[in-house]
Amino acid sequence: MGAALSSIMKNLASDSENEKTAQDALNSLVAIAQNRQEMFYDHITSPNFDPKTIPINKVIYKYQFFRCGVAKEAGVVDDIKDSLDAFVNGDTANGLAKIATSCFSALFGTYSANQSQKTVYAITTGELGGVSRIDADFYSYEYTSDTLAKITKNVVVVSIVVSSAKIDELDFNDVSTIVQTVYTASTTEEKKKIRDQIWEAVELSRGGKPKGPLGRGKEENAPAKSGSNVLDGISQDVFDGLNGGVHGEAPKLSPKF
Repeated sequence: MGAALSSIMKNLASDSENEKTAQDALNSLVAIAQNRQEMFYDHITSPNFDPKTIPINKVIYKYQFFRCGVAKEAGVVDDIKDSLDAFVNGDTANGLAKIATSCFSALFGTYSANQSQKTVYAITTGELGGVSRIDADFYSYEYTSDTLAKITKNVVVVSIVVSSAKIDELDFNDVSTIVQTVYTASTTEEKKKIRDQIWEAVELSRGGKPKGPLGRGKEENAPAKSGSNVLDGISQDVFDGLNGGVHGEAPKLSPKF
């Protein structure tokens, strides 16, 4: 899972020169990571950010954490999943965990000059149905000197920004394309469930009932059932009773004496 950076720093309280060197190196890395977080935030919130991605509406949450001595199969993914628990649930939560796992595999396999980085974004939804955009920046630095490697093999920094997504122009094809492009680690059936969950949230966020391609709710052009009134959904008998007659017949009048 890797150790928290704070616990590593506490262990460097000795006066030995080697430990001072290691502490200086970790402090420098913290400063680099904080600068990366600021640049990452400025980048994704800029009005000049890639117009082809789903735009954000309001930034809701920012988060950054450090882990030292992280292995490929570490529990950092669980930390990410826990930090996003308020914004993601159901099939999208499982899909997002797989995205994070895939990112870490790529992160640890592409070190160049002791550094590795990867950014990703995804559209998700939570238990209340809101549609969120989650941006994540993964960064790792691997130590090779004996002095530093004895303290920790590497340091992993994850910066996360959660925003509400602008969905005004989002259609079913957009959602399908985003899911099959971003949630690549999920199976076909899992992707379908993720797509359906997100599309339902899009429909609900627009103030309507889910319908259409998901097969949830009535199809917009579905034929009316026999014996029903398509305008108000009540049975024909009730409709006729309210209007004083029987369907297809003139209302019967009581004789006058």
